[in-house]
Amino acid sequence: MPRVLLIALDGATFDVIRPLIDRGRLPTFARLLAEGASGELKSTYPAVTPPAFASMLTGCNPGKHGVYDFFSRLPNAYDFVPSSGGLIRTEALHQIIARHGLTAGVMNIPMTFPPAALPGGYVVAGLETPPRAAYTQPRALQQELERQFGYRIELDRWYRPGEEASEMDAILSLADVHRRAALHLMASRPSDFMGVAFRAPDHAQHYFWRFYDPDHPAYDRAEADRYGDFIPRAYEACDRAIADLMEAAGSDATVVVTSDHGFGRETKMVHLNNWLRRGGFMHFKGGALGRLKQSAFELGLTVDNAMNLLGRLHLEKLFTGVSRTTKASIFSRVFLSYDDIDWTRTQAYARGQIGQIFLNVRGREPRGIVAQGAEYIATRQRIIDELMKLRDPETSELIVERCHVREELYSGELADAAPDIVIDWKGMEYWSFDVLSGGRKIIGPNLLTRSGGHQMNGIFLAHGPGIAADTRLTGANIVDVAPTVLQLMQLPVPDHFDGRVLMEIFRERPPEAQREFVAAAANAYSDDDAYSAEDEAAVRERLRQLGYL
Repeated sequence: MPRVLLIALDGATFDVIRPLIDRGRLPTFARLLAEGASGELKSTYPAVTPPAFASMLTGCNPGKHGVYDFFSRLPNAYDFVPSSGGLIRTEALHQIIARHGLTAGVMNIPMTFPPAALPGGYVVAGLETPPRAAYTQPRALQQELERQFGYRIELDRWYRPGEEASEMDAILSLADVHRRAALHLMASRPSDFMGVAFRAPDHAQHYFWRFYDPDHPAYDRAEADRYGDFIPRAYEACDRAIADLMEAAGSDATVVVTSDHGFGRETKMVHLNNWLRRGGFMHFKGGALGRLKQSAFELGLTVDNAMNLLGRLHLEKLFTGVSRTTKASIFSRVFLSYDDIDWTRTQAYARGQIGQIFLNVRGREPRGIVAQGAEYIATRQRIIDELMKLRDPETSELIVERCHVREELYSGELADAAPDIVIDWKGMEYWSFDVLSGGRKIIGPNLLTRSGGHQMNGIFLAHGPGIAADTRLTGANIVDVAPTVLQLMQLPVPDHFDGRVLMEIFRERPPEAQREFVAAAANAYSDDDAYSAEDEAAVRERLRQLGYL
């Protein structure tokens, strides 16, 4: 039976890889391109880790698997909870492989918490795992990895400007822990399929892009001389890891290397809820306290400014370990928050990482006011028309390239949870914050800790017996990864998949993929809610420290 090794590099992009190959710094990537098939891999909308990895694993668009962002909207509510594998509503690739009687193992891949047991295989969960949670199946594997390798899922320190060298050391140390753990799993628990993820490119590029990219407005030559090699070093670590894993897999295995999205410069933040408020699409409650909080907000007393100040003073850990309920209570009393929105007069609100807007729809939201049908279409179009006029006050340039509506991007039983509008910012250099933020600003400076952001163009490479050499792909999509892996393993492809088998990667075109019907494929998780209140608070804190909240 053919074996497949899937290596996912969070945030990897050919925009960095190809120049480094030309400089002789990535010999394994050079080999993969010369001896195999490669091309850009289009990510999900939005191009963020949870929906992208969910689509990579399930072969489905978010309308079928149900994950749209780092946070997922609760039904008939305005509340959002951190996304996890427990929310995915269809089988993942490793579960399909195991169902067909083959062995599968996954390590550190996002959207695999809580870990579900795989017959004869293993799961080591990824990014969304709460601290101190049990993150492996079988359970004893966690102690084994921690004892032998000091295994940890995420960085145990958080970047602050001025601590670049120590942050880079932490990124490389974590990548090496994952490399050694993956090699151990391959040796001690050989399987027909193994998937492993490395997050070093994403970490380094979010933090250090301004040192690498001369066109970034915050680029400084002196700082670039000191730190400009940090991103290349992250890719070199991945290059070495791929070489070691390929050698361990053996020449008869097919190796597939992917990323969930690409990367590029990120320069500014758009405070979308401020824009909606200015445009009359959002309103806040009246009363003395409401007016006071709105006045304070206009003067800059906002959650984001307060947390940035705590970070500069190294006091952000004051909130570490504080429960979500307590933290939310404190913030809602002091700062303008979603609790202060007057939903009876609000037509739209923004939540999400990149630029997602939800209409307050009657019958869908608890206190929705926009009627479905003609009023919904007209309100949505009015918002889009106004967004297309939005200009950066510093450059006077229009900053919205396109607005997507939900039915263009998503289909399936879970499409009703999708945002109504998803924004394509100019060059994807802008992004939107997930809280009420910015004070008077609509467009403002980026977070102190971020200078790189996600792009749509991820990577796909395949190498092994039967793979066409020096072949370039066009039009590959992230939902194509799962069906292509199943074809490589000579397994049928579920008929609900949105992705296609990338037939052009094969040296000799195989027969068309067999299809199988999977009835209402629910996931293998026993509990929809993967998080306790304490877990949710811890995951939110981790995402905030990573710059995602």
